[in-house]
Parts: sequence; C-alpha cells; structure tokens
Amino acid sequence: MSDRAPTLREGERRDKHVVRLHCTGRRGILGRAVAEVASRALVVLRVARGAAAPSAPEVRTAIAADRVRLALPPAPLLEYRIAGPYPVELDGRALDEYVAWEV
Repeated sequence: MSDRAPTLREGERRDKHVVRLHCTGRRGILGRAVAEVASRALVVLRVARGAAAPSAPEVRTAIAADRVRLALPPAPLLEYRIAGPYPVELDGRALDEYVAWEV
C-alpha cells in the first residue's frame, strides 16, 4: 500500500482551470494546488465618508499602478469591477472604502 495521499491526475480540470498538484515530503502529504490563472490587480480606494465614489480614471490609474507593483506586463484595462462603499474608521477618520479589481 502506498503512503502517498490520493491526488487528482495532472491536467484534470476544475472550475475551467488546469490544476497542477504535487506531493511533498516523505509522507506524501498533498502539496498545495496551484491553478494556472493570470494574475490580476486588486486595489482598495478610500474616500471621505459620504463623498462620491472614485471615478473611472481614478480606478484605472490605481489598477495600473498595482500592476506595476506586481511586476505584471503592461496590458490594456478592458473591464473592472468595484464593490463598496464599506464604512471604515482609520486613525479616527470616517472613510468609505471601495475595492476594485480587473476582470
């Protein structure tokens, strides 16, 4: 009997992405599953409580800056999603927080 944990076969599809699995160590403990998907930028934008949501150019600029920080290759931002506002307090300031990500 093998001491390796059961694994998915390499190349098996889950959620439309190819999953690569590997075992590590002598006991065959299942390593982390790594889905091969493109990295995406995600940003948090804060404005004064009650102020207008960040504009499309502000969101696009923030996402482009995050792509640079992540060392992702330049790519046109075709579409993004934004969620919020989420009320937060930071250093005694009342803010609305928005989360935006590229799709």
